[in-house]
Amino acid sequence: MLNKKALLTGFSLLAVMGLIGTPVALAATDATSIVNSGDDVDIDTTSSSSTNVNVNNTNIANVTQQVTSQVNTGNNSADQNISLDGQGTGIMTGNAMSQVGLNVDANHNMTAVAVGGSSGDTNMTDIVNTGDDADIDTTARSRTRVNVNNFNQAFVQQAATVQANSGNNDADQNIGDGPSIMTGNAGAAVGFNADVNHNDTAIALGSGLSATQNGDGNFTSIVNTGDDLDADTRVRTRTRITSNSTNIMSVLQSTLSQSNTGDNDADQNIGGTGLMTGAAGTQVGSTAGGNHNATFFGDIMDMLFFWMS
Repeated sequence: MLNKKALLTGFSLLAVMGLIGTPVALAATDATSIVNSGDDVDIDTTSSSSTNVNVNNTNIANVTQQVTSQVNTGNNSADQNISLDGQGTGIMTGNAMSQVGLNVDANHNMTAVAVGGSSGDTNMTDIVNTGDDADIDTTARSRTRVNVNNFNQAFVQQAATVQANSGNNDADQNIGDGPSIMTGNAGAAVGFNADVNHNDTAIALGSGLSATQNGDGNFTSIVNTGDDLDADTRVRTRTRITSNSTNIMSVLQSTLSQSNTGDNDADQNIGGTGLMTGAAGTQVGSTAGGNHNATFFGDIMDMLFFWMS
């Protein structure tokens, strides 16, 4: 059996935080402690963080598979023989079988992105104020951007030319009882398979195994005994997730098969003549699949189940 296999597989794994283990602290923490006994105090505290993850997978596969197979047990001759003991002249051929298998497995991407932090962007402010006219502003900001791009292009050509022959035998002009020709079976089996362009993308936000996303934290503690207190606390969180998958697939599968047990001659013989041919058949199997995309968004535990399913 002749089997050809082309295997082109890509695996991409990017984890800003490990799938199993301690999360990486991506957050920014601003801790401020103030004790004030005067008047007209103006306090501004700001913490900010930015996380950008970009993953680009590009696969281009051009695969050409060509097979030519020829199997022959025929084209035999037994002519102009004289049997002195009365026995005839005979030709018996074996089976002529050809099997061809072609397989292409290409352009598979597996991408896992896990973005986590200790508790998001944290601004902690502790103020003890005994004066008048206190103006306190605290702000925590974070921005997370995750972008995954998958591009697959596959052009596959599979071609097989198969010939199986046990015929074209001659037993002519013989003298004797029972000149005969008995041929074996002639068959061809061809199998094509192409499986290309698969994208599995999993994106998880958050720390631990259950949090889907960690927001910012703005914790402000104020102890004030003066007059005219103005306190503002703000939290801003921006999250943008983009996953794009583009697949282009072209598959051409062609087979030319010939199986022959015939074209046998038993002419101008003296005595009994027999001719028996075997079976001639061809089997062709062809499958082509591809352009499958699976995208997951959620927490890390669910992402693990996604990969295992």
